[in-house]
Amino acid sequence: MLKNLVVALDGSKSSEKALATALELGKALSASLTLISVAPLHAMPAGAATAMPIIHDAEVKAHTELLQKLRDQVALARLPVSTVLLDGFVAEEILRYLDQHPADLLIMGARGLSVGQRWFLGSVSDAVVHHAKLPVLIVRE
Repeated sequence: MLKNLVVALDGSKSSEKALATALELGKALSASLTLISVAPLHAMPAGAATAMPIIHDAEVKAHTELLQKLRDQVALARLPVSTVLLDGFVAEEILRYLDQHPADLLIMGARGLSVGQRWFLGSVSDAVVHHAKLPVLIVRE
């Protein structure tokens, strides 16, 4: 039975739709939701390396605020909810989290906010689908 749902979120339209789907499933199944977001590491040209900590700090802040806002939204639906902020390469961090914290279903959007990856399924969702050890529900816009 599906009792522990994990929702990967990045603030994109696809992830908003994934959360809406997770809320519907969570209510129907009386499941708990774990909201995860990854403050991504970006490949930077060698000359821009000094800007990386500033950019990453801004990413961490944005993802923290996103999780707080969405946690409140889920709490209003009266579902048990927890949040997890991860840090690193998005697909790798999601898969590592799922290996360490088994869940019943991962729900995520088809396309996120990753630069240069908006034109197909998305390398993050593609990697997660192919390597996850649990069912993955991909929600399209």
